This record gives sequence, C-alpha cells and structure tokens, in this order.
Amino acid sequence: MEFTKKLSWKVIITIEKLKKMRFLTRKKMLWLFLICVFPIHFWAILIFLNNLSWLLESGLWFVLGVFSYQLLLAFLEAFLMFVFLVLLSPWLPRIWTEDIKIMFLGNLAWVAWMGLIFFQSISPNSMNFLTTIFIAVGITGAIIIAIQYFSLRNTSIAKVNIDIFDRIQILAYLFLGFDVLGFLFILIRNLFWIK
Repeated sequence: MEFTKKLSWKVIITIEKLKKMRFLTRKKMLWLFLICVFPIHFWAILIFLNNLSWLLESGLWFVLGVFSYQLLLAFLEAFLMFVFLVLLSPWLPRIWTEDIKIMFLGNLAWVAWMGLIFFQSISPNSMNFLTTIFIAVGITGAIIIAIQYFSLRNTSIAKVNIDIFDRIQILAYLFLGFDVLGFLFILIRNLFWIK
C-alpha cells in the first residue's frame, strides 16, 4: 500500500512538471506539423510517379489504391516525426524565440528525411548493411550539425529558412487534402470490397 502511494505521488509530480514545460503554442505546432508533412509527402509522390508506368498496366482502382496507401503511410510517418519534435521542443533553450525553435526543429526533420532518402538510395548496393547505416547516420549527423550551426549563427540564413518553411505551408495543406481523399478512398474501397 505504501508503495502505491509513493508511485502515485511520483506520477502526479511528473504530470505537474509536464504542465510547467514550455511547449510550442498551438499555432506553432500546426506550422511544425506542416513542415513535417511536406518532405515526406513530396518524396512519396515522387516515388509514386516514378513507378506510375508499371502501375498503369494494373488498372485505375489499383493505382488509386497504391497512391492512397502511400499517402496514408506518409501521413503516419509525418505524424510520428511531429510527435517526436513536439516532445523535444521543451528541452530547447528558453532564450530562443518560437520561430527559432521551429527553424531548429524543422531543419532537424528535413535533414532526417534526407538522411532516410539517402539511406534508401545506397542500401541496395553491395555495401554491408551495418556500414551503410553508419555512413548514412554519420553524413546526416554532420549535415544536421552544419545546417543548425550556420542557421543559428547567421540571422539572414535563419530568415531565409523561416521564409521557406512559411511558404511550404500551402503545399503541405494540399498534401493533407490528398491524405483526406486517400483515406476516404481506402475507407470506401475496404467497406464495399471494390477491386
């Protein structure tokens, strides 16, 4: 009984600490989510268009199904990255403005996606899998450090970076619209067993 009281007290203390942490505002969280949505959806659409030639031989319903599932998976990946970045945001320095935090987290997300794309492009080669992972993580880590260093040191680079993140919001909303249509297509297709 004594153990459960101590445990419940620790849980309450942890919840109180979480409430006091400085997360991003809702508006900035939405902006961060759109930043996470853009690169993975852009890559998913490029991969889909690259494979479109052999997909068209299968029929329209199959093509729409593949595209819808691809967008749904891209949405899930973007959401998981967003959750990770939101949980990381309170540990950033308090002297940073929210725009600087968004820039830092957005750069982190974009370079991480580029690292994954790089890993996908070199993994089928004849290199050892572990060697490939070390190379991809090493290059991605070095690029993240360099981009973050120059973005935080130079205000003109930071302004351009924030401006780019601001401009991609329109395309990210378009990709989210495609996600909704894809989810509706998957729902209809699976409810009515359309082949």
